[in-house]
Amino acid sequence: MRDNPDRNVLTASHSSELAERWGRKTRNLIASHGGDLGVTLSEDSAAAYRWATTEGGEYLPVGVGIAGFRADLGIIDDPFGSWKDAESRRIRDRVWDWYSDDFSTRLKPGSKRVIMYTRWYDDDLAGRIIRQLDAIRRPYRSMRSQGTSWRV
Repeated sequence: MRDNPDRNVLTASHSSELAERWGRKTRNLIASHGGDLGVTLSEDSAAAYRWATTEGGEYLPVGVGIAGFRADLGIIDDPFGSWKDAESRRIRDRVWDWYSDDFSTRLKPGSKRVIMYTRWYDDDLAGRIIRQLDAIRRPYRSMRSQGTSWRV
């Protein structure tokens, strides 16, 4: 937010409690060190759940329920609550559906995504994203033999 204080950031976790805890820590960091970073919290929007900068950027931490917010940066931290969750096909499908239908649709065109967690299963969120990207890249790989290189 230091470089782009007018942009919106969406962080998502497996639970609302974890998301709010990260929102509070980030807000407190901005409140304590914002002067050094060149970022100032807006006085009328400084709740742990959702806060804004004086430049118009917003920060929204969520567990579920993203409707009505568009982001320039989307961060997912720990989409699975435990190893047992990652082992469950039903929960992996639910996380994938949430990522595809809710999280991804809330990102603005040209936005960036950061996803961080311990991988416990090949068919988890990161594995499905990697397979999806490989499927997109595959048609372009054959062009390399023709002297054309594409990056996706």
